[in-house]
Order: sequence, then C-alpha cells, then structure tokens
Amino acid sequence: MKQLSLSVYHISQVAYKYLAKGLSLPSEKFLRRYTSKWPTGPGIHDIYFESLKLKLMNQPGNTRLCMICVDEMSILPFLKYDRSRDMIVGFEDDGKIRSSLIAKSVVAFMARGITHIYKHLFGYAFVNTSCPAKKFKEMLFSCVEKLLEAGLYPKGIVCDQGPNFVALAKLLCISPEPMSFTIGVSKEEVFFMFDVPHLMKSVRNNLMKAPMMFDDGKEACWELIVEFYKKDSKQRFKLALKLARHHIYRSNFKKMKVKLATQVFNHTVAAGIYTRVSCNEISAKALETAEFLEDFDAVFDVCNSWKVFNSKKLRRTYKETSAQAFIKGWLISINSIEQIFAALQSEEFKFLFTRNLNQDGLEHTFGGNCEVQTEWTLPTVSLNIPNVRAPVIHAMPSVGDIHEMDINERNASYYVGGYICSKQHTISDSAETVYTHFRQYEGCSLYYAPEEFMTYLLQLEDEFCKYFGALKANKMLYVSLIAALGAVPYTACCEKGDKSLLLRIFVAVSVNNICKQFNSGVRDGS
Repeated sequence: MKQLSLSVYHISQVAYKYLAKGLSLPSEKFLRRYTSKWPTGPGIHDIYFESLKLKLMNQPGNTRLCMICVDEMSILPFLKYDRSRDMIVGFEDDGKIRSSLIAKSVVAFMARGITHIYKHLFGYAFVNTSCPAKKFKEMLFSCVEKLLEAGLYPKGIVCDQGPNFVALAKLLCISPEPMSFTIGVSKEEVFFMFDVPHLMKSVRNNLMKAPMMFDDGKEACWELIVEFYKKDSKQRFKLALKLARHHIYRSNFKKMKVKLATQVFNHTVAAGIYTRVSCNEISAKALETAEFLEDFDAVFDVCNSWKVFNSKKLRRTYKETSAQAFIKGWLISINSIEQIFAALQSEEFKFLFTRNLNQDGLEHTFGGNCEVQTEWTLPTVSLNIPNVRAPVIHAMPSVGDIHEMDINERNASYYVGGYICSKQHTISDSAETVYTHFRQYEGCSLYYAPEEFMTYLLQLEDEFCKYFGALKANKMLYVSLIAALGAVPYTACCEKGDKSLLLRIFVAVSVNNICKQFNSGVRDGS
C-alpha cells in the first residue's frame, strides 16, 4: 500500500488528494514521515533508485530515457552535529569511506529526463579536495549500473569542463570521435558531453584573453565588442538594450553567470555591430566579430532548444536537418547530441529537446533555486565570508587540537556547569536543593556550580579532549563519547544528581560548541 500510494503521489499530488477522499490511503503527512526515514547521507544508496523506480512505475516507456548530470562544487568548511545519525556532518565522506579530513567540496549525481521533465538527485559525496578522476569513474559506473537495474536507460553523461572532468574524459578515452563508452554486461553505450552553457562561458573567457581565428583567417576580437558598447551606451536609443557594464567589465562572480555570456553572443548584439559599422561609427574590422557572435548564437540555440515551435528557427527542437580545450568540448558535445538523437530515432522519436541534455537541474540544486533552499545546507565561500579574497582555507581553525579552540576557558566552564546543574532540577527542587548551593544568586537564573562538581567537569573536559580527536569522524559519536567519559569518577552537583543525564547534556553541549567555534572561525577568517 505504501509503494502504491507513493507511486500515485509522485504522478500527481492533486490527484492523490482527490483519491484519498474516497479511498483509504495514507495521509500526505504519513508519506512525508515515511520517506524522511530513508537514508539521506552521503553515498549512492539503493533507496534513491527504488524511489525513482516508483516515481516512473506507471509512466510510458520513453519516460525512462535520461541523462546523468555530474557536478562538483566548493563549499564552506562547516561542521554540524546530526543527532538523528549520531555523528558530525562536515567531514570527508562518500558513504563507504569516512575520514577526519574537513570536506571542502561536494560531488553530486542527478538523473534528468530526456523526453519528460523530471530531476532526481540520487547520490552525493563530501571530499576534502577536488575528487580524482578514478574516483569519479568508479562512482559514475556504479550510478549507470544501478539506473539500468532500476529500469532506466541513461543515454549520456553531462558535466562541466573542470580539470577533474577533463581528466575523466581522458580516462574514458573520450574525443570528438569516439564520444561514448560502454558499460555493463550488456555493453550499454553511454555518450559523454560537456555542458553547453559552460562551454559558452569558456568561449567568452577565451575571447576576452586573446583574439580568436575562424573560417580561414577571419578574426574575432573582444576589444571591438568593447568599442561597440562604449559607442552604443552613449546613444539615446541603444541597439543592444541588454548589454550593460557588467557584461563587458566582469567581476569574479559575474563571470560565472551563463546569462551574461549568452547575452553578448547574441544576434541582437551582432545586428547592432553591423548597424554601427554601416554608419561608420566603429571600425569595419568589427564585422568579422559580429559574424563570430552570430555563429555561436546559432550553435547555442541548437543546443538549448526547449519548445517544438519558436520564432527563432534554430531554437526549435533538434532534428537531423538541423585545437583548444573548449573547442574540443564543443565538438564532443555536438557529436554526442547527434548520436543521442540517432539512438532515440530507433525508439520512434521525431525530435529532441536539447535543453534537457544540460546540467541546469544540478546547478540549481547547488544554487538554492529549488523548493528546499540548499544554501543553508551547502553554504558557499562567496555567500558567507565577508572578505572573499582572504586565504580562508589557510586561516581555518583546526579540529584536531581541541584546546586551541578555547573551549576549556574557565568562565565558559563555570557557565556550562551552572547550566548542567539547572537542567537536573525542576522548579520544586530548586527551593530545597539549588538554594543551598547558589544562595548568592537568589532570584537569578544564572548560578555558580560547587567547586567539587566543577573539578569533576574539568576532568570530563580533559577526557573529552583526549577522546574527541580520535572519534570525531566516527559514527555513533554520542554513544562512544558517553561510554568513554563514564570511567571518570562521578561527583554529583546535588543529592538528586543523575550521572547519565549529566553525561548526555555535557557531550551534547561540548560537541555543538566545537562545531559552532569551528564554523565561526571559518566565517571570520581567524
């Protein structure tokens, strides 16, 4: 019943609500509570594929055609104690191997429908540095095999041109010919392609560095685009309305926006250059640059179609009639699109939405452009550090030596001691027991703990620091620390003191305080 309910719920939440009125179906709250118990930690878990299988259970066969989107993003080093899993989240972890190194990058895998609109994140891993190509290949092959077992048909893999993905392409022997590899006993052919929006940014970035030659001696030059912008921006009626200063003089973060690249490589900008040249307002050499912009505008339209009909002919769905790293990337991607469409034609497909072949879904997941704002769980350096140019990683506090983080300061210890004592008493107890120890603070909620009890707490802290370094990356952290601290001779703060409760409170406060101190140090760059 649960699987049937989830299958219907995935197809249409509105339909499920309607059916639930007449049928005895579980409530939405129950389904959310049920799915919340599924493992959501790092790794590639079978439950992710079972969920995707349920989602597509009653869908047409061609719905199962998908692309695998792979991406890696740098994240702000951040530690958080997860009570439900009894472990600190923020260390290097791929679901199988977990280390005590701080995670500085996250790798994610997503299935995206080719013919139908769906996106399903089915695996991720935290890594200390950039994920090596061999590790990527291992995880990628595991993903493809599990998708095939779940009844899906991954036709291709899309990624950006990061150094590790370029290395992955070399490891898989990917080139403009061939641009695919086989996997599994069935020798399933999977095509490899670089993300087209990222390729557009690469073209723009390379053009800004140096002129580019094309079509037997023609030359495109960024300086001529700047010349056009300076002339056009002074006019009352502009020819390139979208072209602004941040398109021409880009900052480190503006250059990451695909929109700013595609708005330069645009038919409108090319037409504006043609017009200014015909009026003798800018150099005639700009004509070749305008032609270059038009060519890439056409290529991007072909590789980014999302409607069957569009006013721009090349932006319609793809049909068969339709020496540098980024150039090789374009050749691989264009050839892969052609081969994927050829493979789909055997399934009686007449056209292809090429936008479904890029990794926008995964980019939006990282950027927080989704239902659950991911920037709270995957904070980035650029969004959380006041001085983004500061050497954050080198200035990062260490969790290896707990004493360096000042968690054993005397005042803090007394404050925590008073807090722990107060947690072991009810209001009725306070008149009989707490007053005896905290007489000088009558009427106040902040107290000093007895000296004997504070000595015991300081012993606990010494033992905590001794064991935490070895256990910090382990699962069952809470249980392990309580077991280790249980050997310290107990001194109660009052007659009704409970050792078990005290240890639970002490460990929870100490672990959360370490995470908070570490995260604060990263944000401040101290």
